[in-house]
Amino acid sequence: MKEGKKINLYIVFGFLIILIYMLLAIKPLKKELCFEPEKTIVLSELVGEQPFFKDAGKKPTFCFRLAKYAGYLTEDAEPVFVAQYPYKAALSDSVWTFYNNDSESVSVQNIDGSLKTVLGTAGFPFFQNDRLFVFLPNGNAVKEFEHFGREKWVYENYAPITAFNSSESECIIGFADGELACLDSYGKQKFSFYPRGSSKEIILGVDINSEQKLAACVCGIDKQRFILSSYGNNQQKVVFHEYLDGSLRQPVVVKFGKVRNVVYFQCHDGLGIADCKKFKISIVPMEETIRQIEEIEALGITLVLAEKDNNWIVYLFENAEYSVGSLPFTAESAFIKAVDDGFFLGKDDTVSKIRITYK
Repeated sequence: MKEGKKINLYIVFGFLIILIYMLLAIKPLKKELCFEPEKTIVLSELVGEQPFFKDAGKKPTFCFRLAKYAGYLTEDAEPVFVAQYPYKAALSDSVWTFYNNDSESVSVQNIDGSLKTVLGTAGFPFFQNDRLFVFLPNGNAVKEFEHFGREKWVYENYAPITAFNSSESECIIGFADGELACLDSYGKQKFSFYPRGSSKEIILGVDINSEQKLAACVCGIDKQRFILSSYGNNQQKVVFHEYLDGSLRQPVVVKFGKVRNVVYFQCHDGLGIADCKKFKISIVPMEETIRQIEEIEALGITLVLAEKDNNWIVYLFENAEYSVGSLPFTAESAFIKAVDDGFFLGKDDTVSKIRITYK
C-alpha cells in the first residue's frame, strides 16, 4: 500500500474513533432546579382592626400560623382569612381557635369565623387531621372531642406528655417517663411499652403510620435512640433501632415520609433519614433546629425548614436522598406548605408562593 493511502486510512480511522467517543461521552447537561416566585401576600396590609375574610368558594384551603398572624389561603395564593392573634392559636384545615393560658373553655370557629362548637374544658387545644384535641393544664392528660363539642375520650398518665402525633384513626403519645402509647379513634389503648436503653428515659418525638402499622420515636438522653415499631392484632414489636451520637434535650420532629418509605427525624448531628425497608439510617449534617418537614409528592422532593438564631433555611432533597438546593433567609418566624408544583414560604408578615421548575 502506498504511503499516501496509509495516511488517509489513519486519518479516517482516527476521525471515526473521535466521532464514536463524542457520541458515547457527550451527554446533555442536567437541568438545574429553579425557584420562581409567583405571588407574595403582605399580611399586615390585609389586617386592620378587624380580621380579613373572603369567601373561598369551592377552592381548597390550608391553614398557616406565624408569630403574629394566622389564617387560611387557597392553593392559588388567595387569602381567605387572615387575623392578628393576641395570645395563642390552634388551626387545622377546617377549624381554628385563638386562646390564652387562662381560658376555661375553647371556642372553635369555622374558617368563615362562625362558631363551630365550644369545648368545655380548660387547656391547650391542638387540631390535627380534622380531629380536636385538648391537652389538660396539668400536662399529663389529653382529651379528644367530637366536632359538636362532646368529649370523646380522655387518656392520662402520672408523667407529663412530651410528644404527640395523630393520624385520622389513631394517635401516638410519648411521656417523660419513657412510655410510648398508641390509641385508636375511641381512646382505646392499642399498645404501650417502654423502649428503655438509655440512662434517662423520655420520649422526645413521635409519629405514626396507620396504613403500614408503624410507629417511630426518638427517645432517651445519654444513649439516645431512634426506634421503629410495628403493631397489629394486639401485638407490638421493635423491628429496628439504632443508637445516635450525642443527646438532644428538647422536643424533636419525627415524620413518616411518602416520597419514599422512610422516617425523617431530628438528631444531634442534623437530619436523620431511616429507611423502613433496609433498616438503615443516613444522617445529613445540619447545625440548625428542624422546625418542619413537607413533601412535594408530585415532584419527589422533600422540604426541610430549619432555624438557628433567626437564620432560617429551606433544604430540598430529591427522592429523600439527594440534596438539590437550599433557600436561606432571616426572620423571627416562618412556615412552609407543599403544593403540587412548589411550596408556600411564610416569614413574619409575608407569604410567598414559589414554583419549582427545572431548567
